[in-house]
Amino acid sequence: MSKKPVYKRRQSFRASEHLGLITLVIFAFVLLIVLFFFFGKNWIPDDMNPKPSWTSETDAETDESQTEISDMPIVENPILITEIQSSNRSTLLVSDQSAPDWIELYNSGSSPVNLEGYALSDNPKKPNSFVFGPVTINPKAYLVVYASGLSEQDTLQRAQDHQEIHLPFRLAQSGENLLFTDPRGQVLARLELPEIPSDLSWGLMDDARSATDPYYFFSKPTPMNANGSDGHQDAADALIRPDSQLLINEYVTQQNQYTDRDGD
Repeated sequence: MSKKPVYKRRQSFRASEHLGLITLVIFAFVLLIVLFFFFGKNWIPDDMNPKPSWTSETDAETDESQTEISDMPIVENPILITEIQSSNRSTLLVSDQSAPDWIELYNSGSSPVNLEGYALSDNPKKPNSFVFGPVTINPKAYLVVYASGLSEQDTLQRAQDHQEIHLPFRLAQSGENLLFTDPRGQVLARLELPEIPSDLSWGLMDDARSATDPYYFFSKPTPMNANGSDGHQDAADALIRPDSQLLINEYVTQQNQYTDRDGD
């Protein structure tokens, strides 16, 4: 009986051994890939693999801005917000015969003030909701701007065609915030508007000299003119109007011709 060659059995054994080794290498390679995808990011240095943040840079700046503005002191400035109407129905009409809300600014100083870079906003998170262009208010003169919520294109068109300054936001009759800042970001006025009944206004007395002076309700709004001294602390008292109630039903066509407190 003949014996099988030994070398053939060794050859077969070596082939199986090589096949198993190759399989093991492939398995290890696949395992490494899986481990890398699941855990590999933790092996990369932080400067090469920055972790995602749930707060964007814009949001972070916004939150910081809001915090700073709420804590910043009111800076004295000759430009005052002297009168506000958040529910204008028949007091003041603009060029298209609509009656938007309005805000009155007054230069209490003795020199002209260029408003370029000044800003108005109803949102502390966005203090630059509206930034003024090169508009100058003369001493003891007024400027009325309209919180109509128009688009940027419509705002520019109104300014060009009718010399009206419209803001991209409206005022809530139920009350909200109003922020006025200068080009350096300093807070000139930070008002908490109360609920203002329709066709009444809320503003400063004529003898006011600061944005921190108390505001009162007025039964007879006087855009582009002095408010008088008949203000009321409670809106209910201002609703008792005299028989000779005056309503202004025409719009100012030339906003750059400002009147003083005497109407000149």
